[in-house]
Amino acid sequence: MPINLSQTLKELQDKFGDQHAQIYELIAREDQVMSTYGLECATEIDSEIVALCLGDLVRSNYIKVFDKHNRRPAWEIVKDVAKAS
Repeated sequence: MPINLSQTLKELQDKFGDQHAQIYELIAREDQVMSTYGLECATEIDSEIVALCLGDLVRSNYIKVFDKHNRRPAWEIVKDVAKAS
C-alpha cells in the first residue's frame, strides 16, 4: 500500500508538532545521512511510521550505523543537521 506522505506528515505534525514533522520529511527524502539521524530521533516516537517512510536501503544503513557505534547520536546533532539542510 503506497504511503500518502503529505497525510502522514500532517498526522505527525498534529500529534508531535512542527519539529518532528520536519524530521520525518527529511527521512522521506531518503537522504542517507539525514535519514540515519532522523531515524535515531524518530524511533523514540513511533517506529512503525518511521519504517513506513523509510526504504529498505535506509533501514539497512541505519542498522549498520547503530551496530557499528552502538549508540544514538545526540539530539543536538540531529537539530543542527536538520537546520543546515
